[in-house]
Amino acid sequence: MINRPVNSGYCAILMVDMGTTQQENSKMINNPNGKGGFGDNPQNRNPGGWKKEVSFSYQYKRFMNMSLNELNEWRALADMEKKVVEELAYQAVMRAKSSLPDVKEITDRTEGKAKESIDITTDGESLNKVKQMSDEELQERINEQLRRQKLSD
Repeated sequence: MINRPVNSGYCAILMVDMGTTQQENSKMINNPNGKGGFGDNPQNRNPGGWKKEVSFSYQYKRFMNMSLNELNEWRALADMEKKVVEELAYQAVMRAKSSLPDVKEITDRTEGKAKESIDITTDGESLNKVKQMSDEELQERINEQLRRQKLSD
């Protein structure tokens, strides 16, 4: 992929060359029968598109960044001016003041879930080494672990 900036009057436009020729593109036939698609299924269209304002994460961030005065002003608005997602997000943010599960939910939605690491213990040995063991070696290893477990109990 080659990116080339092109100056055009007042703005710079970034041109992207995908590296395929017109001949290569003509070989790609995504829908050879011409069936399906929005012409045959207009109910699958999304004419309005997706709007970030109707997502919970957007509303959570919006309310968390408001001052207390702004929150009180929003609360005073008439119900006809509010969307359901706004009201639900507002209530969750208010509950988060005193509820740890709500804090976790909002944080997971706005900041992303915290990374969790999984530790598979093999007494320091590589898992590849275990894969290469014969059935007898694996059985001996299992018996050894069982003996250790009995001794620790």
